[in-house]
Amino acid sequence: MREFLNSGALLASRPGFVRLAWGSWRASAVAADSGPSFFIPDFFLTNSRPWAIPSQWRELPVSDFLGELSRWEEPVPELFWERPDLDEFRRSFEDLQRRFAAGQLKKAVPVVFECASLPFSPGMRATVLRNLLQRSGGRTRVYGFWNDEGGILGASPEDLFTLSTGNALRTMALAGTYRKKEGFDFSSILRDPKERREHQLVIDDLREALVPFGEVRVGETEVLELPSLVHLKTELEARLNEAVPF
Repeated sequence: MREFLNSGALLASRPGFVRLAWGSWRASAVAADSGPSFFIPDFFLTNSRPWAIPSQWRELPVSDFLGELSRWEEPVPELFWERPDLDEFRRSFEDLQRRFAAGQLKKAVPVVFECASLPFSPGMRATVLRNLLQRSGGRTRVYGFWNDEGGILGASPEDLFTLSTGNALRTMALAGTYRKKEGFDFSSILRDPKERREHQLVIDDLREALVPFGEVRVGETEVLELPSLVHLKTELEARLNEAVPF
Protein backbone atom coordinates (compact mmCIF):
# COMPACT_ATOMS: atom_id res chain seq x y z
CA MET A 1 0.00 0.00 0.00
CA ARG A 2 2.86 2.42 0.74
CA GLU A 3 4.25 1.99 -2.79
CA PHE A 4 0.76 2.62 -4.21
CA LEU A 5 0.32 5.77 -2.10
CA ASN A 6 3.76 7.04 -3.12
CA SER A 7 3.34 6.53 -6.86
CA GLY A 8 0.13 5.00 -8.11
CA ALA A 9 -3.12 5.28 -10.01
CA LEU A 10 -6.72 4.45 -9.25
CA LEU A 11 -9.97 4.09 -11.17
CA ALA A 12 -13.43 3.01 -10.01
CA SER A 13 -13.62 0.40 -12.74
CA ARG A 14 -17.15 -0.94 -12.15
CA PRO A 15 -19.84 -0.56 -9.49
CA GLY A 16 -18.51 -1.57 -6.08
CA PHE A 17 -14.93 -2.17 -7.26
CA VAL A 18 -11.77 -0.14 -7.67
CA ARG A 19 -8.67 -0.85 -9.75
CA LEU A 20 -5.29 0.07 -8.27
CA ALA A 21 -1.94 0.30 -10.08
CA TRP A 22 1.60 0.91 -8.84
CA GLY A 23 5.23 -0.14 -9.29
CA SER A 24 7.39 0.94 -12.19
CA TRP A 25 5.59 2.83 -14.96
CA ARG A 26 6.22 2.58 -18.69
CA ALA A 27 5.24 5.38 -21.08
CA SER A 28 3.79 4.16 -24.37
CA ALA A 29 2.21 5.48 -27.56
CA VAL A 30 -0.49 2.77 -27.33
CA ALA A 31 -2.31 0.92 -24.59
CA ALA A 32 -1.04 -2.45 -23.38
CA ASP A 33 -2.41 -5.62 -24.98
CA SER A 34 -3.54 -6.85 -21.56
CA GLY A 35 -3.97 -5.36 -18.11
CA PRO A 36 -4.77 -1.74 -17.32
CA SER A 37 -3.34 1.27 -19.13
CA PHE A 38 -3.94 4.84 -18.01
CA PHE A 39 -4.36 7.57 -20.60
CA ILE A 40 -2.59 10.60 -19.11
CA PRO A 41 -2.09 13.20 -21.86
CA ASP A 42 -0.97 16.78 -21.50
CA PHE A 43 -3.68 19.43 -21.84
CA PHE A 44 -3.09 20.08 -25.55
CA LEU A 45 -2.59 16.40 -26.48
CA THR A 46 0.97 16.90 -27.71
CA ASN A 47 2.57 14.03 -25.76
CA SER A 48 3.53 11.27 -28.22
CA ARG A 49 3.47 8.63 -25.43
CA PRO A 50 0.41 9.46 -23.32
CA TRP A 51 -0.29 5.93 -22.03
CA ALA A 52 1.11 4.99 -18.58
CA ILE A 53 1.39 1.23 -18.07
CA PRO A 54 2.05 -0.09 -14.54
CA SER A 55 4.10 -3.12 -13.59
CA GLN A 56 1.61 -4.13 -10.87
CA TRP A 57 -2.14 -3.81 -10.41
CA ARG A 58 -5.16 -5.39 -8.78
CA GLU A 59 -8.91 -4.93 -8.53
CA LEU A 60 -10.70 -5.22 -5.20
CA PRO A 61 -14.03 -4.29 -3.59
CA VAL A 62 -14.32 -0.68 -2.50
CA SER A 63 -15.17 -1.81 1.05
CA ASP A 64 -11.85 -3.73 1.30
CA PHE A 65 -9.91 -0.79 -0.11
CA LEU A 66 -11.48 1.62 2.40
CA GLY A 67 -10.38 -0.69 5.20
CA GLU A 68 -6.79 -0.68 3.94
CA LEU A 69 -6.77 3.10 3.57
CA SER A 70 -8.00 3.60 7.14
CA ARG A 71 -4.72 2.15 8.44
CA TRP A 72 -2.70 4.81 6.61
CA GLU A 73 -4.78 7.96 7.12
CA GLU A 74 -3.26 11.19 8.40
CA PRO A 75 -5.15 14.43 9.12
CA VAL A 76 -5.06 17.01 6.32
CA PRO A 77 -4.31 20.50 7.73
CA GLU A 78 -6.34 23.56 6.82
CA LEU A 79 -5.42 24.98 3.41
CA PHE A 80 -4.79 28.67 2.83
CA TRP A 81 -5.83 29.55 -0.71
CA GLU A 82 -4.33 32.29 -2.85
CA ARG A 83 -6.95 34.53 -4.44
CA PRO A 84 -7.42 33.97 -8.19
CA ASP A 85 -6.22 36.55 -10.70
CA LEU A 86 -9.47 38.31 -11.55
CA ASP A 87 -7.76 40.54 -14.13
CA GLU A 88 -6.78 37.41 -16.04
CA PHE A 89 -10.40 36.22 -15.87
CA ARG A 90 -11.63 39.61 -17.13
CA ARG A 91 -9.24 39.54 -20.09
CA SER A 92 -10.30 36.00 -20.96
CA PHE A 93 -13.98 36.93 -20.68
CA GLU A 94 -13.59 39.97 -22.93
CA ASP A 95 -11.68 37.92 -25.52
CA LEU A 96 -14.47 35.33 -25.55
CA GLN A 97 -17.07 38.04 -26.04
CA ARG A 98 -15.21 39.26 -29.13
CA ARG A 99 -15.06 35.69 -30.48
CA PHE A 100 -18.79 35.18 -29.89
CA ALA A 101 -19.56 38.44 -31.69
CA ALA A 102 -17.41 37.34 -34.64
CA GLY A 103 -19.19 33.97 -34.83
CA GLN A 104 -16.02 32.04 -33.99
CA LEU A 105 -17.42 30.34 -30.89
CA LYS A 106 -20.76 29.03 -29.65
CA LYS A 107 -19.79 28.08 -26.12
CA ALA A 108 -16.75 28.55 -23.89
CA VAL A 109 -15.92 28.54 -20.18
CA PRO A 110 -13.34 31.02 -18.88
CA VAL A 111 -11.53 29.77 -15.79
CA VAL A 112 -9.11 30.95 -13.13
CA PHE A 113 -7.35 28.95 -10.44
CA GLU A 114 -7.04 29.19 -6.68
CA CYS A 115 -3.85 27.62 -5.33
CA ALA A 116 -2.71 26.36 -1.95
CA SER A 117 0.60 24.81 -0.92
CA LEU A 118 0.77 21.59 1.07
CA PRO A 119 3.41 18.84 1.44
CA PHE A 120 1.08 16.01 0.42
CA SER A 121 2.19 12.91 2.35
CA PRO A 122 1.10 9.34 1.50
CA GLY A 123 -1.08 9.39 4.64
CA MET A 124 -2.85 12.56 3.53
CA ARG A 125 -3.37 11.00 0.11
CA ALA A 126 -5.01 8.03 1.84
CA THR A 127 -7.34 10.40 3.71
CA VAL A 128 -8.38 12.23 0.53
CA LEU A 129 -8.92 8.97 -1.36
CA ARG A 130 -11.09 7.60 1.43
CA ASN A 131 -13.17 10.79 1.57
CA LEU A 132 -13.64 10.80 -2.21
CA LEU A 133 -14.80 7.18 -2.29
CA GLN A 134 -17.17 7.61 0.64
CA ARG A 135 -18.72 10.81 -0.72
CA SER A 136 -19.13 9.38 -4.22
CA GLY A 137 -21.62 6.83 -2.96
CA GLY A 138 -21.04 4.77 -6.10
CA ARG A 139 -22.66 7.51 -8.23
CA THR A 140 -19.42 9.06 -9.47
CA ARG A 141 -16.20 7.45 -10.67
CA VAL A 142 -13.19 8.24 -8.49
CA TYR A 143 -9.91 8.47 -10.36
CA GLY A 144 -6.34 9.52 -9.76
CA PHE A 145 -2.72 9.34 -10.81
CA TRP A 146 0.27 10.67 -8.84
CA ASN A 147 4.02 10.46 -8.37
CA ASP A 148 6.84 12.64 -7.01
CA GLU A 149 6.28 15.25 -9.73
CA GLY A 150 2.57 15.80 -9.03
CA GLY A 151 -0.75 14.28 -9.96
CA ILE A 152 -4.52 14.55 -9.83
CA LEU A 153 -7.36 13.17 -7.72
CA GLY A 154 -11.02 13.61 -8.54
CA ALA A 155 -14.46 12.13 -9.12
CA SER A 156 -16.79 12.43 -12.09
CA PRO A 157 -20.26 11.15 -13.01
CA GLU A 158 -19.19 10.94 -16.67
CA ASP A 159 -18.02 7.94 -18.67
CA LEU A 160 -15.91 8.98 -21.64
CA PHE A 161 -17.24 5.92 -23.48
CA THR A 162 -17.91 2.22 -23.07
CA LEU A 163 -17.74 -0.55 -25.68
CA SER A 164 -19.90 -3.66 -25.65
CA THR A 165 -19.34 -6.98 -27.39
CA GLY A 166 -22.31 -6.10 -29.61
CA ASN A 167 -20.12 -3.43 -31.18
CA ALA A 168 -22.02 -0.58 -29.55
CA LEU A 169 -20.18 2.48 -28.32
CA ARG A 170 -21.99 4.39 -25.58
CA THR A 171 -21.21 7.85 -24.28
CA MET A 172 -23.11 10.72 -22.68
CA ALA A 173 -23.69 14.44 -22.88
CA LEU A 174 -23.49 15.89 -19.38
CA ALA A 175 -23.92 19.66 -19.43
CA GLY A 176 -26.21 22.05 -17.63
CA THR A 177 -25.60 22.21 -13.89
CA TYR A 178 -27.48 23.39 -10.81
CA ARG A 179 -26.33 23.37 -7.20
CA LYS A 180 -28.73 21.39 -5.05
CA LYS A 181 -30.92 23.43 -2.71
CA GLU A 182 -33.50 22.10 -0.30
CA GLY A 183 -37.03 22.36 -1.63
CA PHE A 184 -36.03 23.36 -5.17
CA ASP A 185 -37.76 21.60 -8.08
CA PHE A 186 -34.78 20.42 -10.07
CA SER A 187 -36.96 19.13 -12.89
CA SER A 188 -37.23 22.81 -13.87
CA ILE A 189 -33.73 22.52 -15.35
CA LEU A 190 -35.41 20.55 -18.17
CA ARG A 191 -37.44 23.68 -18.99
CA ASP A 192 -34.59 26.18 -18.70
CA PRO A 193 -33.92 27.55 -22.25
CA LYS A 194 -30.31 28.48 -21.51
CA GLU A 195 -29.40 25.11 -20.00
CA ARG A 196 -31.20 23.18 -22.75
CA ARG A 197 -29.44 25.17 -25.49
CA GLU A 198 -26.00 24.58 -23.96
CA HIS A 199 -26.82 20.92 -23.43
CA GLN A 200 -27.90 20.58 -27.07
CA LEU A 201 -24.55 22.01 -28.21
CA VAL A 202 -22.80 19.11 -26.45
CA ILE A 203 -25.22 16.55 -27.93
CA ASP A 204 -24.68 17.94 -31.44
CA ASP A 205 -20.89 17.91 -31.01
CA LEU A 206 -20.88 14.28 -29.85
CA ARG A 207 -23.22 13.20 -32.64
CA GLU A 208 -21.03 14.90 -35.24
CA ALA A 209 -17.94 13.13 -33.86
CA LEU A 210 -19.62 9.69 -33.86
CA VAL A 211 -21.51 9.73 -37.20
CA PRO A 212 -18.42 8.75 -39.28
CA PHE A 213 -18.14 5.51 -37.28
CA GLY A 214 -21.73 4.28 -37.40
CA GLU A 215 -25.42 4.93 -36.85
CA VAL A 216 -26.02 7.17 -33.82
CA ARG A 217 -29.02 7.00 -31.50
CA VAL A 218 -29.69 9.88 -29.08
CA GLY A 219 -31.62 9.05 -25.91
CA GLU A 220 -34.00 11.17 -23.86
CA THR A 221 -32.60 14.02 -21.78
CA GLU A 222 -33.01 13.50 -18.05
CA VAL A 223 -31.89 15.03 -14.75
CA LEU A 224 -28.96 13.31 -13.04
CA GLU A 225 -29.06 14.00 -9.30
CA LEU A 226 -25.81 13.81 -7.32
CA PRO A 227 -25.03 14.56 -3.66
CA SER A 228 -24.42 18.28 -4.20
CA LEU A 229 -25.23 18.98 -7.89
CA VAL A 230 -27.73 18.08 -10.59
CA HIS A 231 -26.90 17.83 -14.29
CA LEU A 232 -28.73 17.42 -17.55
CA LYS A 233 -27.76 14.04 -19.02
CA THR A 234 -28.39 12.48 -22.43
CA GLU A 235 -27.01 9.10 -23.43
CA LEU A 236 -25.83 8.42 -26.99
CA GLU A 237 -25.12 5.11 -28.68
CA ALA A 238 -23.26 4.45 -31.92
CA ARG A 239 -23.55 1.09 -33.69
CA LEU A 240 -20.04 0.86 -35.12
CA ASN A 241 -19.57 -0.02 -38.78
CA GLU A 242 -16.45 -2.05 -38.02
CA ALA A 243 -15.82 -4.52 -35.21
CA VAL A 244 -13.52 -3.39 -32.41
CA PRO A 245 -11.12 -6.10 -31.17
CA PHE A 246 -11.29 -6.80 -27.43
